[in-house]
Amino acid sequence: MMTASSNPFLNGVFKAQHNEATLSDLSVTGVIPPELNGRFVRNGPNPQFIWSDNYHMYSGDGMLHTLSLRNGKAGYMNCYIRTPRFLCEREQGRAVFPGMRDIALVEAEFENVPSFTANTNVIEHAGRMLALNEGSPPFAIMDAAKGDAVPDRFGGIIRQTFTAHPKLSPKSGELYGFSYITPDGLVDYSVLDSSGRARLITSFRPPYAALMHDFAMTQNYAVFPVYPLTWSMERVQRGEPIFQWEPELGSYYYVLNRLSGEIVKIFRDDAILGMHVVNAYEKRGRIVLDMVLMDDIPADAQAFADDSISYLNTLNRISLNLENGVLLRDRLSDLNVEFPRIDERWTTEPYRYAYLASTLNPHLPGFIFDSISRYDHLWGRMETFRPDEAVLFGEPVFVPVGAQEGNGYLLSYGYDQNKDTSDLWIFNAMALMQGPVARVHIPHRVPYGFHGNWFDDSSSR
Repeated sequence: MMTASSNPFLNGVFKAQHNEATLSDLSVTGVIPPELNGRFVRNGPNPQFIWSDNYHMYSGDGMLHTLSLRNGKAGYMNCYIRTPRFLCEREQGRAVFPGMRDIALVEAEFENVPSFTANTNVIEHAGRMLALNEGSPPFAIMDAAKGDAVPDRFGGIIRQTFTAHPKLSPKSGELYGFSYITPDGLVDYSVLDSSGRARLITSFRPPYAALMHDFAMTQNYAVFPVYPLTWSMERVQRGEPIFQWEPELGSYYYVLNRLSGEIVKIFRDDAILGMHVVNAYEKRGRIVLDMVLMDDIPADAQAFADDSISYLNTLNRISLNLENGVLLRDRLSDLNVEFPRIDERWTTEPYRYAYLASTLNPHLPGFIFDSISRYDHLWGRMETFRPDEAVLFGEPVFVPVGAQEGNGYLLSYGYDQNKDTSDLWIFNAMALMQGPVARVHIPHRVPYGFHGNWFDDSSSR
């Protein structure tokens, strides 16, 4: 029986931060690089209320953590994203919406209040900041200091939801994305141009209703992984969990023409699971697709049921041969990793470096990360930095400086387990093993979250 004290998502690095603060002139160890003038904004779940002790982090209200760096000085603010769900529960003073693992229905009085959390990613495109969650439409952040937000359905193109992992074309400035939660079960594939005008490219039907968290893009193709972690609202209506692991269904990769949406080829693979794409590109008639994968999930696994069980997440390279239909998959490292990022100017192109949150301590679960790693595809080598302190890291976000790939900085929130406070760790991405060039000290905990981005306002680059 899960209790609040035994639920990892209610304790330690996951424990919610209910205080919304605005802080200036933060203490810094080291020197903030002068090239860093802008904002590091990260989204993540931070439950205002919980329905039960069975809470899972996927269900928490979205909270933005903004670390501003300007002229060597640092400031911080955090705020809840004011979704209809958040405002409803704040008015009621209690949890109104069941969590992902709660087998319960919303009370009739609140059935028409959207339960969107907007808790997974935050991007800027065409002059507006968007908070993203694959179970929600995008939320346009109208006031980042107050968290005021409104749904943005891109002029009606978004029928129901939108991915938390859209892909920006470095050459055209277009933003490509998709939705797999739709009224008719189709996957909608769409694009926003650099001015924000949206267009539906195509809709296609996957082999089954799967949790499709991410996709990949190359110069000419869009690749949609479909893994047998299925979802079903009918199961919820029967009082069963929404997600189920069904390995007998196998895995698929749908390859579409990036511009027209025409299905070019469908590849099949064994039952594996991957949440995050690293990058993809084309090479001599093949698509090279790099992902973080779990390939050791047993057939009888219960999806999201037991937090004491986790599976190894590893960096993998998948080759999709468009000429003969052959799929090859190679594990590049045995290190437990997640939250991969790259120098995103190399999206759709052959690239050298991947940056990842990683786990060296074998006693930590697979969703806790005590180090930051860089994988070098040129030499096939993983290097990992782990501090002496008991620090847990989140996603490492790359900030480019200059034209060369990899020349820049890595930003990641690190939680000090002994002090119950967090720092922004800043690394020279070309000298990871030398440790941080600066640490910005935040006098409270920044809970584990999901994804963020750097928004530059420097005139020097």
